[in-house]
Amino acid sequence: MSNFSLLSSLSPEVADSLKRAAVAQEPQVIAQRRAFHASPELGWQEVETTFALVADLTQAGYDVVSGHAFLGDSVRMGMSADPIPGEGDTGCIALFDTGRPGPTVCMRVDIDALPITEAGGNHAPFAQGFASTSPGVMHSCGHDGHAAIGLATARMLKPYLDTGRGRLKILFQPAEEGGRGGRAVAEAGWMDDVDLFFAIHLGLGVPSDSAAFAVHGILANTRYDVTMTGRASHAGKTPEGGRNALIAACQAVLGLQTMAQSSQPGIRVNVGMMQAGTAVNIVPDEARFIFEMRAQETEDLQSLEARCCAFVESIAQA
Repeated sequence: MSNFSLLSSLSPEVADSLKRAAVAQEPQVIAQRRAFHASPELGWQEVETTFALVADLTQAGYDVVSGHAFLGDSVRMGMSADPIPGEGDTGCIALFDTGRPGPTVCMRVDIDALPITEAGGNHAPFAQGFASTSPGVMHSCGHDGHAAIGLATARMLKPYLDTGRGRLKILFQPAEEGGRGGRAVAEAGWMDDVDLFFAIHLGLGVPSDSAAFAVHGILANTRYDVTMTGRASHAGKTPEGGRNALIAACQAVLGLQTMAQSSQPGIRVNVGMMQAGTAVNIVPDEARFIFEMRAQETEDLQSLEARCCAFVESIAQA
């Protein structure tokens, strides 16, 4: 679908005005995306990103809620072991109420990066001078672009809101990776009065210069942090005195991968991280791994989750 085809339902004057506004926004969108790309921040730690978003949205004329007031006392899952100042109080929401009856529309974009080291060489951000300046962290999932598009949308729509109806919310969600931030936003109540909600995502196999709507195959997910606890002992002197948590974790990891064998659409299981042990001659007394499950249908995800949890528990008992 053409990126402007939805404008056919608008008056020619408004459609033409939006087209021209989009073209005019392009240089700033590119510049802002590159700025976000060069300064990526992990989920719940998007402090500088949030600061930049709030400044731009406030200048555009929106009421902006950020800081602790944004998510209040909602549960923040997956905070770091040693939180940085401001961690957990990131993200924001831009609000505009026309004061006239009408629907509440919410557009959601995500803003967090991933713990991945960015490539060099002919990789475009590196070659063009806007690669990540944060070691081991990069925007590899397009959230830098999402943030820039959210800001551009806010600027483009603002001139039309004074004569509109209803209420507009533009949500800049923190900690999207791992499904953590979405729960906190919902618990904070920001979605309670929303009549029309939509989220955007770059890529996903959609050709350039086009947009797709109601895309299938965007899978729901659940993740677990698993800690296996055993008993430490000297591996050379008294190995029989130990209980090797690492071996248990390895058995669980290998078995979990078989859970994805299903004729149901979109079933996925992935173990993305495992940590264990303290020394080569010590039987590990603790092993930790993180895995996620995905499925296209809620019932399939619930069934997959139950099977995976039962399997992990059986390995731990053994």
